Amino acid sequence: MKTFLEESGDTQMIFLMKSVEKKNKALASILYEGGIKPVGPNTGTSQKDILIQQLQKLEQAYASKRITLRAYDDHLFNLLEKANKLAVMA
Repeated sequence: MKTFLEESGDTQMIFLMKSVEKKNKALASILYEGGIKPVGPNTGTSQKDILIQQLQKLEQAYASKRITLRAYDDHLFNLLEKANKLAVMA
């Protein structure tokens, strides 16, 4: 039983990584034209631009290991909720 519980940690991490992947794809489809991220930085001031800027900062924080995968997932969830509201208003 102890071995099973120790090994389940890897499984949880896989599910968390899949969750992050799905949230990133959903955000890209809402925020970016055709779901494709632009190359240059976003400097706009619309609500959509602000969400894109927040996503970019979040991605940078995770890439530089300033936040954990779990925190990254939580922040993506919050951004996705805001983006979904934005999509409904459009």
